[in-house]
Amino acid sequence: FVATEKGFPGSANLLAPYPNKLVYAIVVREPTRRFVSYYFWKWRRKDLYAVATKRIRGNSDVAEVSDDAPSFGRFVEREQPLDAYYVRRLLGMGERAVVVDETALAKAKDVLRRTFSVILLTERLGDFGPLVKRTLGWASSDFDAFRAKRNPAPNLKLLEAWRQDWNEEIARRMPLDRDFYAYAAGLAEERMKAG
Repeated sequence: FVATEKGFPGSANLLAPYPNKLVYAIVVREPTRRFVSYYFWKWRRKDLYAVATKRIRGNSDVAEVSDDAPSFGRFVEREQPLDAYYVRRLLGMGERAVVVDETALAKAKDVLRRTFSVILLTERLGDFGPLVKRTLGWASSDFDAFRAKRNPAPNLKLLEAWRQDWNEEIARRMPLDRDFYAYAAGLAEERMKAG
């Protein structure tokens, strides 16, 4: 089993998926949530006091960022382009190497459809237990274990300091990601029902 947060082997380095032998799985996350989560993860407080407090209290309810963290607005501008996260990874492109267009999106969708036997959505992991059990031959798929670890919610004040419509604005800047996510969600649903 290979798990990777970033990067995906080029098609020349992949073995063809064989039913019941080799299974590629991917977990896809709603684009705006993924980007916001990335900000709070990248700039999380790492000082000893913050770490000790989290261990004593467990995860706090609201995510904290370090004192040297850029504002969310600056982070958005630094991370350009925001769009095409999954397209770049599935096609082996660099972070900012080339402009990604509808043709690249179509190729990434094709890689997703042909290569991945299991497509999961972060927001609905529990729904896909039966698919995972059926595909991998597992007796159980305890996705409830993921829910046992509760991450703190994003600090909305930091997002709203950039702009009140932060959610819509980030989504507006990610048309290819939203299209890819919708396609992945549809494909995941279709495979789950194929049973």
